[in-house]
Amino acid sequence: MVKKCKMQYYTGLKAFRCLVFGTLLGIWHSLPAQNTPGITLAKAYEAVVKTYPLTRNSAVYDSLMEIQNREVNLQRLPQLHLLGEGSYQSESLQAPASVPFPLDVPKYSYRAYGELELVLYEGGRLNTAILKNKLEKEVNQKELDVALYSLKDRVNGLFFAILLARVQQSLLSTSMTDVDTQLQTVKARYDQGAALKSDVNRLQVKKLELQSAFDDLKGTINARTGVLRDLSGLPVYPESSLELPEVESLPFRDSVARPEIALFDAQSVALLTEKELVRAGNLPRISAFAQGGYSDPNRFNLFDTDGKEFALGGVRLSWNLFDWGIAKNRRMELDMRRSSLLHQKETFVHNIATRQSEYRENSLKMREKIAKDTEIAALQKDILRQYDSQLEHGVINVTDYLLQLNTELRARQQLELDKIELQRLYVDYLTLFGNP
Repeated sequence: MVKKCKMQYYTGLKAFRCLVFGTLLGIWHSLPAQNTPGITLAKAYEAVVKTYPLTRNSAVYDSLMEIQNREVNLQRLPQLHLLGEGSYQSESLQAPASVPFPLDVPKYSYRAYGELELVLYEGGRLNTAILKNKLEKEVNQKELDVALYSLKDRVNGLFFAILLARVQQSLLSTSMTDVDTQLQTVKARYDQGAALKSDVNRLQVKKLELQSAFDDLKGTINARTGVLRDLSGLPVYPESSLELPEVESLPFRDSVARPEIALFDAQSVALLTEKELVRAGNLPRISAFAQGGYSDPNRFNLFDTDGKEFALGGVRLSWNLFDWGIAKNRRMELDMRRSSLLHQKETFVHNIATRQSEYRENSLKMREKIAKDTEIAALQKDILRQYDSQLEHGVINVTDYLLQLNTELRARQQLELDKIELQRLYVDYLTLFGNP
């Protein structure tokens, strides 16, 4: 019997130790999520850009420019060509009968030869082509910056959705505490026969409604923090602190610092380089060449009609003096495209600048509204305290109390919503103009 008791004791002790160990392990695992440092909007922006797959295109653009420049530089090296041609003509050179030696050049001819050519002067085409490749890379990078900048709106949306849900949870939690306090009071009165069962039921229903709304918001927070965590790679959890910039008066902006501006400028410079490339294409091209091969009949000796090897070297000039206005039209086309880019840039800046007064006016209105909502929420809270006392003493019924509870909750919700809306207005303003 003693042995059996000892076995039960050790078994219970072992189970207790396992329970304690499991509890401590669970607490230890929960600590990283609860003690995560505050995450600012700027930190989230930076993390999202780093982890976004499209960011890897930046390295692709660098490699692409290197390959293109390598191709251009290879054109500076001697070029080796293998050529061949054959022909047949209706007449050929023949000596008259009075000439003492025979001369009868065949009507056919063919030759095969190799040519080594080295460009001596090409009008700056190659240097301009290298510059064009560099500017194209910059344009691609600016387009990438524009695409990545649009992620700010997505991060802003997630931040404010999480913060709004947390504020609503906090408000519901306060209301649930108020309802629970009154529920205990009404239950006590019901037990004493001083309250109706329906009063208890109505308070219980209200508590369940508030709890259901609280749980829905918890699911929203879990979902939004999960999206932000996956998007940024940061340890964002439902308990993580999300920090917004301090709300100040909206600063006046006389310029726009958006990446689209840099993109317009880069595209304009790239078009200028293309125009320079067209100009360089109309300049003469000088090269040295050397040929060697086989020709039948002899290419240089008219009196030798047999096949013969030959060699030739010299300097070649190539200059397109008349191109039917193709280069001129191309330059006009590039000028028109630059004008179009300038108009797009001016329109972009204009559309943003015209919204500045709208944001500033909305900011002033929101501040005035918050001041009034603060006063209203305080008055509704004071009325609710009076209803608490009146309900305890049976002066009012549960229906009156619940109506005031809902009114006070809506007042607090509206106040907190307006505060978040003012923060959102400030962040959207900085995002619209480009936060330097």
